Amino acid sequence: MNPISTIRDLVSCVDRQAAERPDQIAVTHAGASSTYAQLVADSYGVARRLAGLGPGAVVGVAAHRGIASIVAELAALRAGATYVVLDPAHPVRAGLVAADAGCVAVLSEPGLPPLPGLDGVPTIDIGHLPGAPWAPAVHPDLPAYICYTSGTTGRPKGVLVPRRAITSFIDQVSRLWWPKPGEAMAGVCDATWDPWMFDVWVPLVHGCHLHLIPDDERRNPAAIARYLASHDIAALFMPTAIGELVLDSPLLRTARSLRNVVLGGDRLTRRPQPGESFALWNLYGPTEAAVGVIVGLVEAEGEGFPSLGPALPGVGLTVVDDGLRPVPDGQEGELLIDGAQLSYGYLGRPRETALAFVPADGGGRRYRTGDFVRRRPDGRFAFVGRRDRQVSIHGARIELEGVEALVRRLPGTLDVAATAHRPANGDLRLTVLVVPDGAGTGVGTVRAALREHLPGAGGSLDVRVVPRLPRRADGSLDTETLRAALDTAPIRAVDGAVRSRGGPAPDRADEDPDTAPPSEIEEIVLTAWRSALGLAEAAPDDDFFACGGTSLSAMRMLNQVQAAFDVEVSIGAFLDDPTARHLGALITAAVEERLDELTADDFGSLREGS
Repeated sequence: MNPISTIRDLVSCVDRQAAERPDQIAVTHAGASSTYAQLVADSYGVARRLAGLGPGAVVGVAAHRGIASIVAELAALRAGATYVVLDPAHPVRAGLVAADAGCVAVLSEPGLPPLPGLDGVPTIDIGHLPGAPWAPAVHPDLPAYICYTSGTTGRPKGVLVPRRAITSFIDQVSRLWWPKPGEAMAGVCDATWDPWMFDVWVPLVHGCHLHLIPDDERRNPAAIARYLASHDIAALFMPTAIGELVLDSPLLRTARSLRNVVLGGDRLTRRPQPGESFALWNLYGPTEAAVGVIVGLVEAEGEGFPSLGPALPGVGLTVVDDGLRPVPDGQEGELLIDGAQLSYGYLGRPRETALAFVPADGGGRRYRTGDFVRRRPDGRFAFVGRRDRQVSIHGARIELEGVEALVRRLPGTLDVAATAHRPANGDLRLTVLVVPDGAGTGVGTVRAALREHLPGAGGSLDVRVVPRLPRRADGSLDTETLRAALDTAPIRAVDGAVRSRGGPAPDRADEDPDTAPPSEIEEIVLTAWRSALGLAEAAPDDDFFACGGTSLSAMRMLNQVQAAFDVEVSIGAFLDDPTARHLGALITAAVEERLDELTADDFGSLREGS
């Protein structure tokens, strides 16, 4: 039986682990580790610096994902503060988030530049600050954190989550497989995404060893699978999109210690395969209800996509019609959530909070998810689709109206339309069509603006400049004509030259006379490239994403190329210059490095094998 039967407070649970196993490693990241005793001691000093701010004060955590960011979050909770994660890799968005949240202080790693727009807000370095032991007071109704779901409307929208909500989630989801003290769990999520709470708190409150997989590995399915095997990982959560690629990696078969894999954030399309020794779980839940409210063990057999599973204990789920009246099992309707995991709503947005959180019969509130589901006779839920123009792309929630508003504010934009589009045999993409005014807005300008405001979907953007948008007589967008055009229109543009699916490549001789023909390695890369994108032709210097690629198709392509050469390449290095020529150079360097590492004995073995 698990030693922690009920989680009343996250900080108290971590403190208990530090008292019982002080020298055990709590967190490992990028070659550095912290014991439970050190993690807790470091949080004392930072928390003391926050003591005068008062309960519920909002503090920003401007630190790269790692041990320092966990120390800062633990300290904020210990001090009774509310924290919001500010991604230093996207300073403009981080500054907007901090200003909207009303941060009265920012916890930052030494050496990071200050965020824009926060003049006068004090910065506190996260480090080994001296501080006497400090047991936290338990305030279950205080806000724990603010998670921002979208910044595309011009003003980011923050969800205010109380401590009792995240505590309830961690408690209930842990009961599905009781994490064991000392066993290894892995984390791959961005710290700005609310499943980060799963990554961090499930292992730490149970005395596990949390492995934060480094950034240059957590975006590479083959590297994740290798890490799980080489570090004897027992359990982890992964975003569905990348998780399915990890599960398909042959390297995962060597992960003998793996016993629980949880996927969430997108519709799950995969079921357990023969020979897999771990349990596969499907997690569903909006940010407004603390990470997840439905968790189901995925069945090996069944028709269609796997179901969402049953509700977690303490969560109320109701399927309703347009009048918010319950519908019978088997009938489609909108999913409403009530119970302990509900957030307080949207920070500083009472009108939007009132529209999303509606009164429940008999008192209380229910959150309107906007998701249409169907309850099966066995109590599981099947996902059907969305009600509004909010879409989820690889786990990132995006409001299409907000995307249009953002692009419309860019100089030189005459008209714009945003939609979620899935090409034939392709991945779901955020497609933005821009009508320029005169010289107009360029594709690069639009992509840069959206990548800054939508870091989670930056690899799935399809931006096109068009002469006009299909509109009806009343001025509304003709969505049927638009979708039909997207299925047949050219998918890429390079320096003004447009290539259609299966069409001829543009003549690049005048663009770059020094461009060399593809090498043998580049030809193999281009074969995988064309397969991933559905193109008949591709040039070595084409941009993968301008050709219609997404972050997911890039991972698939990279997996295929790595398998062909039996080497591993960082997806981050590829993204620095997403061309076949650059990837060919990375592959060549990796192959040469492997050859340099071969010893005389290795060569002897190779000769004997031949």
